[in-house]
Amino acid sequence: MRRPTGQDILSGVTYGYHEASNSTVSALRRQSWVLLPIVASMATQCETTPRGVTPTQVASVELILRSVSAPLTADADAFAVCLARMDNLENHVRPSWRSDDAVLLIETSPDMFEADFQDVPVGVVNTMTVHDRNECARDPNGQGHVTMGVTVNGTPITRVVGANALAFELDERGTVVPQTDSGVPGS
Repeated sequence: MRRPTGQDILSGVTYGYHEASNSTVSALRRQSWVLLPIVASMATQCETTPRGVTPTQVASVELILRSVSAPLTADADAFAVCLARMDNLENHVRPSWRSDDAVLLIETSPDMFEADFQDVPVGVVNTMTVHDRNECARDPNGQGHVTMGVTVNGTPITRVVGANALAFELDERGTVVPQTDSGVPGS
């Protein structure tokens, strides 16, 4: 006698295994009711993060860092260690929408650095860490992160999440969504 396959069980073909097939079909139906909501939630987009789903809309962003020059610290070793914590890179940003990969900032004038992006997700909270060599001169025991002097499309970004990341949300026009009293953009 032929052994039933999964397809046979689901279609009701039993081949002499009637009782086993009915219990198997019932078990499969129960499992599908458990899995269906999980799969559905994975396919939807959360309001605060893309959850691995490619965003449906992106906007262009001009990010500007207005740095403040700082004299080199007397502790050259601590300064070098801080630069090492910045991966020995020049001023750069690590944006969440680029998997926190380093993107170098271009110095456009003294103490002004810029990066342009055309792939920033719209309608979700984006985060970034901004690294400034001048911050290592000011605080050689730090990480070189700055949370002040950063603008996105001309809007100062002031929402700090965690110890050193800046957060912002864009609308479909590429405008930064105003931060509310709760500290959450757009809520």
